[in-house]
Amino acid sequence: MVPVSDSISKCVPISLQLDRRLHIAQNFLPLANWAGRRGTSVYALDWLGMGRSARVPFTIKASRKDTAARVAEAEAFFVDSLEEWRQKMGLKSMTLVGHSLGAYFSVVYALKFPDRVNKLILLRWVSSSRTLVIELNI
Repeated sequence: MVPVSDSISKCVPISLQLDRRLHIAQNFLPLANWAGRRGTSVYALDWLGMGRSARVPFTIKASRKDTAARVAEAEAFFVDSLEEWRQKMGLKSMTLVGHSLGAYFSVVYALKFPDRVNKLILLRWVSSSRTLVIELNI
């Protein structure tokens, strides 16, 4: 079970950025129960092409030799889709809870759109079993 801190702001929507190995019973339900007690919405999202989400066509245009450009294109594909979702949902900002690859993309999102992220909570990030809460002071 993931301990959830009361320091996470009330009324700021929480977006879970999951990967296929996240044990829903261990992580989602405690967060959903915690958010429900505070009147906060929780959204659990699959990244494009993962889980039950759409298999959107994606090709990398950068040369195989240009690793940095290839990584930037891949990051933008996923992170920009999260930003598009946030806009469609009408969310001003959100707390991102990312697990594994979702933690990586959550950090990339926060770096690209810092004014859209209230806090980051990283679960088992970078092969770590630790949970990290980062408060953004914007």
